Amino acid sequence: MPIRRHRQVKTTANPFYPSDESYFKARLGTAVLESIKGYAQLKHLWRTQGRRCPIYHLFITDETGWQLCHIVRKVNGELDNPLNLVMLHQEFHHIAPRSRDFSIVKQPLELSKGLSRMPGN
Repeated sequence: MPIRRHRQVKTTANPFYPSDESYFKARLGTAVLESIKGYAQLKHLWRTQGRRCPIYHLFITDETGWQLCHIVRKVNGELDNPLNLVMLHQEFHHIAPRSRDFSIVKQPLELSKGLSRMPGN
């Protein structure tokens, strides 16, 4: 297994400044692709969205490209929580979140039976 080096953050970048938001989104996308956990999270997001962009309802494929987007912006205090992430088509990523009629409501996660050690599950 090759050694993977940590990519340094620009010294002038701040994750809480709106002007640096696109820089940290690009870093998040790169970091997610490079990690095994990230692949699992991407696959889960892709499947829970029905393999479609939730705004334009077009299929997300390798050819169309995709971008991770925060429902509540990270600069507003939200984290990289799976409930706050959504996959959008790459070309629509910069248009959709800025428009006023943009809203995404994610369905709550359903737990399978048997995950809890409580009796009756």
